[in-house]
Amino acid sequence: VWTWEAVDETLARAGGTRVENLAAACLTPFTCSGQWPYWAMQSLSLNGIDPGYFWHTLYMSLHDGRREDKPVMVLVGRRGGEGKSFLLAPLTSVFGLDSVQIKPEKGSFPLLDLQTKRIVLLDEWRFDTTVLSIATQLLWLEGKPLLLPQPQNQGAVGHMVYKGSAPIFITTKEQYLQGLI
Repeated sequence: VWTWEAVDETLARAGGTRVENLAAACLTPFTCSGQWPYWAMQSLSLNGIDPGYFWHTLYMSLHDGRREDKPVMVLVGRRGGEGKSFLLAPLTSVFGLDSVQIKPEKGSFPLLDLQTKRIVLLDEWRFDTTVLSIATQLLWLEGKPLLLPQPQNQGAVGHMVYKGSAPIFITTKEQYLQGLI
């Protein structure tokens, strides 16, 4: 029932580009009484991040999407509490939870519906093999095609090759990068 009640909002999100969805969201009233922009700027300032560079990078990631020639936006914190997740949290509201690939969980098909997503938010991501092999992570983050295993008992034959352009945004702690460095 809720899906039918929110169908206009869902269609509006699905109809435009990622940048058009962002622009439309900027024209709607804030659900936080206008507090989020202030605290986002405070977070950037306290962490020594140039706001213009940050917002431009986020915008260009949405504009260009996942591509081989574009880096993935990764927000790294030392201990936690730096505001990494806070800065990216509105993206879920802008695109709707159904259009956001959240951090996959360990299982046989962790990226099963990836091809239907508009953006990817890997919050507190660990660059290890707990959920995805390093080879799969590298292909995904480098913007290259990757094989998505499909359950064969639901009428699927073979597996899907993902070539989607959903931009990836990652938050992580410095300790999770130590093994890669």
